Amino acid sequence: MLYTSVTFSANTALNTAVYTATITNNLPVVVALTCDPSPCPFNVDNSGKVTVAADLQSNGVSLYTWSLEADDTYNTVVSQNISVIITDINVAPTITNLNDVATVLENQPIGTSVYHVSYSDVNGDTPTFSASFTPAACASMYNIGTSDGIVSTRVALDFESDPSCSMVVDVFDGRATSSPGTLTINVADVDETPVWLQAGYTYSTPEVPSGTALAVAGISATDPEGAAISYSIGCGSDSGYLTVDPTSGAVTMTAAFDLEVSAVNTHTLACTLTAADATGQSSGADLSGAAVGATFSLTMTATDGGTPPLSDTAVVMVIVVSTTTTTTTTTAATTAAAASTGSEESTGFLSSTESIVFFVLACVISAMLAAVLGFLVWKFCCRNAYTNGATKVAPNQGTNQSNKYEVLLVNIGLYSVLLG
Repeated sequence: MLYTSVTFSANTALNTAVYTATITNNLPVVVALTCDPSPCPFNVDNSGKVTVAADLQSNGVSLYTWSLEADDTYNTVVSQNISVIITDINVAPTITNLNDVATVLENQPIGTSVYHVSYSDVNGDTPTFSASFTPAACASMYNIGTSDGIVSTRVALDFESDPSCSMVVDVFDGRATSSPGTLTINVADVDETPVWLQAGYTYSTPEVPSGTALAVAGISATDPEGAAISYSIGCGSDSGYLTVDPTSGAVTMTAAFDLEVSAVNTHTLACTLTAADATGQSSGADLSGAAVGATFSLTMTATDGGTPPLSDTAVVMVIVVSTTTTTTTTTAATTAAAASTGSEESTGFLSSTESIVFFVLACVISAMLAAVLGFLVWKFCCRNAYTNGATKVAPNQGTNQSNKYEVLLVNIGLYSVLLG
């Protein structure tokens, strides 16, 4: 008996009988089976029993058409077509949007989405994505989500140093793996701001003539894209003291600053020094520090011409130290300040208040001592001489008078020491 159709699972084990044809003949017959499509994963014996001869899952064919033929050497009989339906066949997933090329901008945050690999699976199985990278270093730059196929960045990329990457993607559904697809990822350049060689600078200089170059070390910026840098400066209401060379960035004192004329120990100039590349991107540098003298504080900025313009800053401080005053330098943690202890205009003994007070006190003390000395001289000399002229001196009085002179000489010696 022949059936026009038969259905069984693709998970049927090998050598399992899936169909049996009924053949009636008095002579021995030879039975043959023809499959469409071929090759045929089934066998048939001369009794008409059909068994599984190969893994039906691996074949991945869900529909066959059979034709049976029986031959007894005299006659050949061919059956009608039999439809064979294979169920539970797993079809490998298919990647639907590769091969392709993706581009990502440099300096994007870690985790930025680059590409979404899509697939199809007729069985609705849960996919697992995997990828291999060329060159191998790209594996540290990109990641593919194992469950969703989203390709994202693992680091902040740099156009100037990171290569183009190729990744080969597969999808596995638990039983079969898709054909691979290739994704090429390129990093796109972004115009970046110039970078100052240092975040801050400190420079101290004495009062210098107009046109003196200030040898501030390291005032220089570079552009990540290698563009030429041009420098400019602006000091607002204090313009005129400093200029900058547009090519080298060298700072020059264009107007002499005299601390004595200004009657200050510290003067701050708020300036902006700009370094710009060919596209206008800019970056600023700050000039800061603490030292004695006039302080020129420059906020140095380097700017490029991107849209919008980008910039960076560093700090520099140019300090003018007086060459005509004696100064004391504070520590770097304090504000720039100086205590003047002398000047070029006043260098004599009476040039300070302390000297004048000392001189007056010395004069008063000297006058008092002179008066005392005069009184003692008069008492022991002049008055006794006057008395001797009016009276006679007894013999023992002569001895007393001699003792008085000795006392006078001792007192005079003591006051001389005091005056000395």
